[in-house]
Amino acid sequence: MDYQWLKTFIVAAETLNFRKASEKLMLSQPSVTVHIRLLEEQLGSKLFDRLNNRVTLSDAGKFFYIEAVRLTKDADASVSRMHAFSQGYRRNWTIAISPLMAETILPYLLRTFIERHPEVELSIRIEESEMIEQLVDNGDVHLGISALDATFKTLNQS
Repeated sequence: MDYQWLKTFIVAAETLNFRKASEKLMLSQPSVTVHIRLLEEQLGSKLFDRLNNRVTLSDAGKFFYIEAVRLTKDADASVSRMHAFSQGYRRNWTIAISPLMAETILPYLLRTFIERHPEVELSIRIEESEMIEQLVDNGDVHLGISALDATFKTLNQS
């Protein structure tokens, strides 16, 4: 399945207009039509209903839209991970930190951490203290830094 066909389908599904999709994608309108036709052939389903120069998503198109978005996000994330890997990063950590802590201790923590762990790429999420514990518990972030005491029994406080 061609990545560009997926991107074309997603934009066409969001605009419900092949001309607008072609403008957003900087492709010719016939190219958009060909991408959609080839994708429909590969999937064995019509993704759009066409009536009087208007297009709407078919039931199959509505179903596949969610899949196409997931597939392209996964592909984009893989490319990002490969870029990070080629730059020497071998792991990625996401840290949630409260705005106050971000202003006060984050610069020192980052400098020290990066010196000791150059192979780790860090992503920082500034979140309100009340949300941080839930993000850690859900596994949305690897580490949470907040001035509030933890209330979940499964989390450690330092």
